[in-house]
Amino acid sequence: MVTAILTPEPPCPRSYFHCRGIYKVLRWCRNSPKTMAVIETINRCQDQSKTERTPAQKAEEAQARLDGKNRKNCDRLYLEKRNCSYNPSKGKCMIFEKAPSTKKG
Repeated sequence: MVTAILTPEPPCPRSYFHCRGIYKVLRWCRNSPKTMAVIETINRCQDQSKTERTPAQKAEEAQARLDGKNRKNCDRLYLEKRNCSYNPSKGKCMIFEKAPSTKKG
């Protein structure tokens, strides 16, 4: 008998990081031929290193990269839909952070 292990989808979608990564490269490095070559290298590396992805996941990541390349609002597109607030200073989605304790002691 084969048992399937279901893993919940993370609260903050991975596509956000694909979108934001490309967006940041363009913001910091400007839209030059060298920058576009770096972006294409990153895309190829991601594609080659993640061979287990489904066609739907590949399409979602490609769309996210295109959104970043077109300088769309990655936060609104990928985080607000899932009610996720990413904290870049901690590298975590806020949903994973513990709320401050209200106990007096």
